[in-house]
Amino acid sequence: MQPAFGRVITSDSYFNGKLKSTKVEYSIPTLVKEKSEVLSELLKCLDLITTKQTHHLTITVEADPATHNVKMITRSYVTK
Repeated sequence: MQPAFGRVITSDSYFNGKLKSTKVEYSIPTLVKEKSEVLSELLKCLDLITTKQTHHLTITVEADPATHNVKMITRSYVTK
């Protein structure tokens, strides 16, 4: 699953000249304005784990320092 935007890093690991494994790291930011959008993004994150696409997921939620309103959520995860 290739994201429409964000950061994707692909790493290949070789042993004795043969491809041993491929690791893909995703970092996908999403702009949000209200709590319901944040909750739907959290459910998408949990769906990544329950569908066995990843076993480690980092969620970063950023808020406006003046108003404390949520403005962006970033999902970072690794697939093999």
